[in-house]
Amino acid sequence: MMPSFRTLLLVTWCCSVHCWLAGPCPTRLSSVLRPRTTYQPIHHLAAFVGKGAPSAIDPSSCSFQEAIEIGEGISADLEAGGTSSGATLASLLSHPNGIRGFFVNYLTNPVLKVPESPEVPAGLQAALASSNLCLESSQVLVMNAVMPTAMVIAHKERNAPEAAEASELTARRALTVLKAAGKVNDQVISELMSAAEAASTAVLGSDLRESPKGDVKFWLSFFEKWGYGPAQIRAIADMLGDARGGN
Repeated sequence: MMPSFRTLLLVTWCCSVHCWLAGPCPTRLSSVLRPRTTYQPIHHLAAFVGKGAPSAIDPSSCSFQEAIEIGEGISADLEAGGTSSGATLASLLSHPNGIRGFFVNYLTNPVLKVPESPEVPAGLQAALASSNLCLESSQVLVMNAVMPTAMVIAHKERNAPEAAEASELTARRALTVLKAAGKVNDQVISELMSAAEAASTAVLGSDLRESPKGDVKFWLSFFEKWGYGPAQIRAIADMLGDARGGN
């Protein structure tokens, strides 16, 4: 049986994105990686339209796997132009498991079209503005754009055009979200500026890891941890400069 899109999506996301924070490892995802012949998003909107998340799940403290299921329904709602899931989405974005679970689907599912728009949908924009993002959630938003940007370069160097195209899609969508969040959320602005400064520092070959300013040291260590080469760092610096805009 061919693995489903959702199976591949979760494996790829876990291995290339979520392992950098205390997220689920591939072995712990075994309970949600049940092969299906086709990708079938979980359209359980009727369960929480106008009421928030399904009653058995608290979106403000749900697990990563639960957030994926809630996130699929919210993505379907946003795709249809709905705004009724805004409160649920704001709760998801407020904690690491929730924000990871939502963006697993929103950033990587090629079936969705709304993430390709130059502006995020109103429901997501409102959630980004109203959500009380913790530091880790803000870092997730930046990393969501940083990591696929770096992977585009890596895939092209390995002559893997299809993988590069998939990473470009994720990076493009993540950049749109990051720009939107950077306009309305001070915590995201702070992380974005720190990451941009770290990337510029790395491009120049300087070392400011002892700098107490913001999270520059964190981001320099992050780039070093993942072994990003000069071309990747330059691409990240350009992307973060674009994301900062007037900030």
